[in-house]
Amino acid sequence: MDERKQISLKHLFSPSGGLFYHFRALRYARTLWTSFREELEEYLQSWNPPEKELVILGASAGYTLTSEFLNRFDKLWLFDPDPLARILFRRNHPDLNCIWSSEDLIFANGEYSHSRLSDWLCEHKNVAVLFSNILGQLPLLHSNLEAMQS
Repeated sequence: MDERKQISLKHLFSPSGGLFYHFRALRYARTLWTSFREELEEYLQSWNPPEKELVILGASAGYTLTSEFLNRFDKLWLFDPDPLARILFRRNHPDLNCIWSSEDLIFANGEYSHSRLSDWLCEHKNVAVLFSNILGQLPLLHSNLEAMQS
């Protein structure tokens, strides 16, 4: 099996995304997640960066983001390794100008690397950055983080 298919299958059954996550999200987004979604929306409504483009790291399917918030930006740069994220994001937020990537801008070769994100931001100036659904998932995706925390 080629590397691209391996990566897709790995992320399809990831502990922090993939089929199981999307099933739970579809089931609970409008019930158990309601208060979180409301608080997040209140915060995002008060966040008014001057940039017209937004980078979302860990975009997933955008279950906790509103189209109203996302429409404030002319272009969205969405980073998520989950192969279902793109399809479901488009379903949840149609008609947005999105550029998708499965590239990991936080880790390189299994190790934390600030230079990947820094390099990307140097190439794409004047973008706001939103970490969404990613920071809490890092220990699930990168087992060496737990060792670093001990």
